[in-house]
Amino acid sequence: VNPVIVLVDEPTSGLDSKMAEDVVEMLGQLCKEHGRLVLCTIHQPSWKIFEMFDKLTLLRHGKTVYHGQSSQIIEYFDKLELKVPDFENPLDFYFKQIQENDEINFALEWTNVTKNDPDKFETELAKVPVSGLISGKNIVKGWKTNANSDWDQFKILFSRLAQDTVRDRRKFTRSIIMKLVMALLLGTIFIGQSDGTNDGVFTSNGGMFFIVMSTIMRVISSTILEYPLIKPLLIREYRNGAFSIFPYFLAQLLNNTLFESFGSFLYLTAYFMIGFEQDIISVLYFMAILVLLVCICCEVGLAIGANAQDTKDAQKYFIPVIMPNILFAGFFIPYEQIPFYFQWIYYVSFVQYAVSSILINEFEDQEFADCQPGALSGSLANGSCATFTADGFCFTTGEELLKEFSLQPSFLQRNLIILVGYILVLIPITYHNIRKAIIKGAATV
Repeated sequence: VNPVIVLVDEPTSGLDSKMAEDVVEMLGQLCKEHGRLVLCTIHQPSWKIFEMFDKLTLLRHGKTVYHGQSSQIIEYFDKLELKVPDFENPLDFYFKQIQENDEINFALEWTNVTKNDPDKFETELAKVPVSGLISGKNIVKGWKTNANSDWDQFKILFSRLAQDTVRDRRKFTRSIIMKLVMALLLGTIFIGQSDGTNDGVFTSNGGMFFIVMSTIMRVISSTILEYPLIKPLLIREYRNGAFSIFPYFLAQLLNNTLFESFGSFLYLTAYFMIGFEQDIISVLYFMAILVLLVCICCEVGLAIGANAQDTKDAQKYFIPVIMPNILFAGFFIPYEQIPFYFQWIYYVSFVQYAVSSILINEFEDQEFADCQPGALSGSLANGSCATFTADGFCFTTGEELLKEFSLQPSFLQRNLIILVGYILVLIPITYHNIRKAIIKGAATV
């Protein structure tokens, strides 16, 4: 996540001279500004690039022929009577001599030098024992390991996941624009439908249900692929001891919930365009319901994705898990018309509690102006009250309408508590699935 030692294999291969210099300069900044130790193999560096390195090791047939300050290499090889010809890169000359010159035993010469004066070509830092550099908590500023607390790991992992989400700014911006366009399109289709009349109730409900369905489908379809896509990386890092599973799980869940909630909040544009209740309490309740719904969907998506072998396998579980929750939520089929052997799904469907909460939030205090006050009152088949007119029946208050959906205003607080309960119940289930998948993957690699 934030290593103290960085191993780099031929970072300049295939790059032009300017790009190669930029890469090596960046590695130098890691050392000087961030306290990292960078070990680098490199072939045919220019002299300018070579001077950026502090220390150099040259090998021949696996034996050391030089190991010391880069700035002293000319002095050393001059003592071996190997003078660099004019206008030739010293490193190219020394590499060629080491490979082709059999008259000099380079390994033996270096052994003699280090035997007589072991620190002659060493840097000052190299004289410090290695244990003094890579042990202890404060060896390098910012260094974190799996030995650190879960809280430290959580902060680092969450920061990395958040950066990964927004790193591709073009993709991130495009996704925001697409969600905003969908919200504007929805608002345009249903604009002004929630006008306080009976005629607008069922039309505006369509817009409300679309917001909920769009949130569910979008969030689960993206989070269900989260683990399969990064599975190899997670398993490798876990095997290397980079993190514990629980901090990763919390960081992943929080990252997905925050960014997906932000995407759902873009539907507030449609909310206001349709004409739903615009007092601050109703708007805050609407946003809170969306956040709870997003969190549940993230947990469901992560739990399903962790059980899948790959992305295609994950997508197979999507419809069988989600469709019963949507179909028996009471919107497509009223509760009274659901076959008795499926009615239990109505009570376990998180979609039902989200949709019901939004309906109650919208209609609990509403009064409809298009019912004639002198019309006759009566009861519908399900026991809900309505006013009968020459054109049929209509509702005078939102409470009457809610009874048509077998709902009461008092259900709002209960539903919110149930949604929070879903989140709490799904946390250990999702964590178990992810933990099982990572440990199993680490054991089989």
